[in-house]
Amino acid sequence: MDAYNLLDRKILRPIWRVGPLWNVLVSRQIAWVAFLYDQLFNGKLSVKRTMKLLPEMRKSLGPECTSYRFSYLNHYYSILALFNYGWLLYTRPQHIRDKISTVKIKGLDNLYNAVKREKAIVAFSAHIGCFFNILFSDSVLSAIDKRGVCLLVPGTKDSRREQMQAQLSDYGKACQLIDITKKTSAIRIIRALKCRSIIGCNMDYAYPFTKNRSAPFLGRVVEMPVGILELSRKYAATYLPAYSYINNDGIVIEFQEPFDAYCTDNLENDITWVANKINSLLEEKIKEIPEQWSFWARLLNAPSVELSEGKR
Repeated sequence: MDAYNLLDRKILRPIWRVGPLWNVLVSRQIAWVAFLYDQLFNGKLSVKRTMKLLPEMRKSLGPECTSYRFSYLNHYYSILALFNYGWLLYTRPQHIRDKISTVKIKGLDNLYNAVKREKAIVAFSAHIGCFFNILFSDSVLSAIDKRGVCLLVPGTKDSRREQMQAQLSDYGKACQLIDITKKTSAIRIIRALKCRSIIGCNMDYAYPFTKNRSAPFLGRVVEMPVGILELSRKYAATYLPAYSYINNDGIVIEFQEPFDAYCTDNLENDITWVANKINSLLEEKIKEIPEQWSFWARLLNAPSVELSEGKR
């Protein structure tokens, strides 16, 4: 996905000022450019490696993931999410506010049920669509009442995140961006848990600077961030699966049934139980709309569950 990251340059910012003119046709053209760039110049996704990868993806995600069309659609939906919900914040925050305020929301009762538990909420997701958009909806912001919002991010210098923070401030919500690259992030997360804040995070990607452990995911054994799980267990937080994606109705925000942190006398077993449950829920949603999951290629070098068990 390196190609569309190149679009975040000041010299290209005037492009985003076209606002509503950004549409599906434009995103398709960019998706083709990004797809061809990755095939020709990205060493991780060369034509040879993609030819090898697609059959493997069939085992993990289903038969629809065996063609270049799937690879292209993965770029397409990722880029569509970028400019529809993120890039326009550079110049058209009001346009984004109006757009997100009218999206279709599924499972709003699940959000209310999570809030009623009077505990901190860990709203977790995968890299499907744009997770930050979930917080822009008027219905969601009214449901969480006066609770603070914390987003776990790998760095806070991104101007898009600054715009998102300002956007939430317009709604009267206290929003913190917790930089997980810093050693003090654990202290800030603990403070948020104690204040019963809503902590937003993506659980399908483990950075080298986070506390990780191996876990089964989509038929592979991958690294999963568990630092947030250990802290959530200590403070008995509530987990809330949450997604933002696109279907025939347009943008959809979906909340699934919440569940409480698992807590017994055995820390390892508790974390394993929660990690497996989170991965299972993420797998279900990813298999439902695999082309909208941005990190499908991260399974490329991960061993299969069968192979990993055979080495034990």
